[in-house]
Amino acid sequence: MNEPRERKRHTALSPLMGSLGPLQFRADSGVAVGGGAFTRARLAPDEDVVSVSAGSSRRGWRPLTYGFLTLTDRRLIYTPLRWPISPIERGPHIFDLAEIEAVAVERHFKPDFVPPMAEALVVRAAGGRSRLFFVLNVMAWRKAIEEQKLRAGTRPE
Repeated sequence: MNEPRERKRHTALSPLMGSLGPLQFRADSGVAVGGGAFTRARLAPDEDVVSVSAGSSRRGWRPLTYGFLTLTDRRLIYTPLRWPISPIERGPHIFDLAEIEAVAVERHFKPDFVPPMAEALVVRAAGGRSRLFFVLNVMAWRKAIEEQKLRAGTRPE
């Protein structure tokens, strides 16, 4: 009698799945965020990671990019999938908490979502920089960013 063969799943996709999975993303306080298939941003030795979430982002009417949003005690960092996987985004997008002027939750068009309107975290910074972030629990993210801005403003340098 023949022994049952081990069934292989996603054989053709396994190298791709291993390189794109969220297990490749790391957020280590005082070291870096990102890595694997995602862009990488170094952190200061005493910079602490407060919150991390997978999501998507868009600037203006450009297409969505997928990556991770990380809040530290000093910065808001978005690390998208690395180029050439996502040729639109070539590096991490970093907002120092001191330069963020406003954080709002607004409804925006999100083409990969049904219905196509979703709540987005809108970050507006000095110099007219702004960016949309589609993450789960946008109200909690807004509150966390505002709390970290207050803490960063009262921290002695």
